[in-house]
Amino acid sequence: MRPPQGADITAPEFPPKMDWVNAAFLRMDRLLGQSCVLVEFFDTARINSLRTLPYVKGWHARYAEHGLRVVGVNSPGYSFGRDPGVARSAIERLGIEHPVVLDP
Repeated sequence: MRPPQGADITAPEFPPKMDWVNAAFLRMDRLLGQSCVLVEFFDTARINSLRTLPYVKGWHARYAEHGLRVVGVNSPGYSFGRDPGVARSAIERLGIEHPVVLDP
């Protein structure tokens, strides 16, 4: 399914007052137009997210200097993953260096 030709589609802003890891706060309106933005939704406890992680980290490492901004959205499927301390610990343990917003 494609949007109508000429449609003005803009990525929504991240909600204010959410916890961030590896960044204080990012605004989409400041990222768009300056860089290409990849927003990846993941869960540190799901195998598919863990299998995808090396690719996402590789893209961040390889293309950040060329303007790619990778932004992760930690969207936990289990209640323990909603604890910011658990999420931060997992993000650090997994070596994720790009900005991540913690979805409550």
